[in-house]
Amino acid sequence: MRVEEEREREERERQEQEERERQERQESEEETVGEKQEEETAAAAHPKRGLVSNLKIRYLEHQRDQLTKAISKTHKKEVAIDAGDDSPEMKEIRTWRQQGKRRKLLKKQQKMEEKIKRKREKQRKRKDQEEAEEDDEKKAGLFLRIVTGFFEGYGDLNMAVL
Repeated sequence: MRVEEEREREERERQEQEERERQERQESEEETVGEKQEEETAAAAHPKRGLVSNLKIRYLEHQRDQLTKAISKTHKKEVAIDAGDDSPEMKEIRTWRQQGKRRKLLKKQQKMEEKIKRKREKQRKRKDQEEAEEDDEKKAGLFLRIVTGFFEGYGDLNMAVL
């Protein structure tokens, strides 16, 4: 009877141990899945540097287009002033205002063009630098393979001579 009780107890302990191990495996799998999801969301939260710079350039181009439209509006208003029924002095004052606005907008547009140009140059330099680094890594890897192959062959030659 004691032997049977002891066997049953050992059987229960073994089953409990298996159950604990199974639960631990499930928990560790859940943790790894959770960590993967966190990594994916972290990667999605931080877009690539190239995407951000492209978006900035597109935004600046949009602003430039808006300035171009505003400049054309000032010209249209100036033409409308000339066709108006105002006194010559009022026409001249309004024309000066429109010309002043246009000059201001043209300066702003020129600054915007320079910003876009600088950003594109910066992006090109960064891209060229990354490509140069990749080429250097490839050359270093090729050199190491050549040297390793040479010395391996040399070692085989020494073994054959001995």
